[in-house]
Amino acid sequence: MSPDRKGIFVSGATGTRYSTRMYHDAMANASYRDVTIVPSALMSPEPPHDRELVGLLKESSGQPVDLYVHSSGGAQFRRALRQAGPIDMSNMTIVAIDLPKGPRNLWDGMKIVNGENTRAIDSITAFHPSSTTLSLASATEGLRQVFPDIKQSKSGLVVIDYQTGRQLDYSSSLTKERKGKMDEYDQQIADALIDGDLATAGDLYIQRGRLLRPDIESIYHGDNSLLSEADPARGEIKREGSFRSQRESARLLPGVIRGNGWRTMRELQQQQQEGNGPRVVVAIPEWGPYISTADAKALYSPQHEAGNSIFLSGLSHSGIAFQPQVIGEIKRYIDRTST
Repeated sequence: MSPDRKGIFVSGATGTRYSTRMYHDAMANASYRDVTIVPSALMSPEPPHDRELVGLLKESSGQPVDLYVHSSGGAQFRRALRQAGPIDMSNMTIVAIDLPKGPRNLWDGMKIVNGENTRAIDSITAFHPSSTTLSLASATEGLRQVFPDIKQSKSGLVVIDYQTGRQLDYSSSLTKERKGKMDEYDQQIADALIDGDLATAGDLYIQRGRLLRPDIESIYHGDNSLLSEADPARGEIKREGSFRSQRESARLLPGVIRGNGWRTMRELQQQQQEGNGPRVVVAIPEWGPYISTADAKALYSPQHEAGNSIFLSGLSHSGIAFQPQVIGEIKRYIDRTST
């Protein structure tokens, strides 16, 4: 890995400096020489951070930087990029993770992101089944069978699977009663999958997601046993809102609806093809509702298509919040394939 590169992560909606601390740790472990997490300016309880991102972009002009942009963070990135003025991005890699593409895409995707199927998927990603009852690999394969309509295609893409390396399992944070009920569901899911009863298995996955939804939400917000309490001295807060943050959300939302983040990736990729832009890498979560394999392929010319689209196996749109070490795998791939 190349330790001389700087890493920046621009969060999706609601991401605060506290809830994204695990991204910082994952990027530091991936040997970035310097790491900065930019909290969300959309629906976040923190004050706006646009000026911080503008400053980072100016400082990064001409420098070796990997910049990860997740979801609505794409619109935040676009606005900051325009405010920053001319920047030399020829030494940068931009990793676009499931950015909305426009009004209909955003609306349909939000129904998936906030739906019970996604909670069921996230419950497996975060709270792993007991291997004696149902292996994580078998549980994930079962999800593919019962939720095929929301699964993205990995055809022709580079695959990164969080299950092949060190995985984060948050089951130790569950109460004894909740853990016991989860184990019951896992046994019943295993039996249903063995019997080929996908309808029953699907219902059980959804019930498991309902059971663990509060615990899933607590991880999204940073409140879990793997993190210490928020440190105000580091600018970390939990969920106290501010008028400034609400006003900033109102300003950013139109750009998210219009798919401005994805539009920026198209513009940057065009610049790269012309020889004066950053490398653009698209990361597609397996159950991500916004960017498809076809979208990614359409972004590139034939000579730039190969190796610039990554399939995040086993993850939903927000699954990287549970398994942030995947960022390290993305970096290792970028290092191997950089010219």
